[in-house]
Amino acid sequence: MRQLTVILDFERDTFHFHQRANYRFEAIAAVRVRQADNDERTFELALVNGQEIRVRVSPEAEEIQQGENPGAVSDVMLDAAGLHHTLHVLEGIAAEGKEWILQERRRGQDRTRNLKVTSLN
Repeated sequence: MRQLTVILDFERDTFHFHQRANYRFEAIAAVRVRQADNDERTFELALVNGQEIRVRVSPEAEEIQQGENPGAVSDVMLDAAGLHHTLHVLEGIAAEGKEWILQERRRGQDRTRNLKVTSLN
């Protein structure tokens, strides 16, 4: 797994504070997303060495336009960042280890095979 940290300034069209970290699949102990009543979400990744990585993944209050639903804006942000898919992968790895990848590939092949059989009938 790779972690890339940057600060995006959309108004000035710049990137700042580049930082990268890499972790083996075996290093992931747990994955969480905490969602508060106000739709604020925090992504948490716990490594087996006890290190915890926390990232707030909700829009800032000033980013919400009048009439917008903060939860809907947050969902769009997470989807645009690819976090929904990333969470799916990380949760599977945290639950089953790196074998999850092989199982997921096998499940995908089974779904494809079923689609082909269904479309032929």
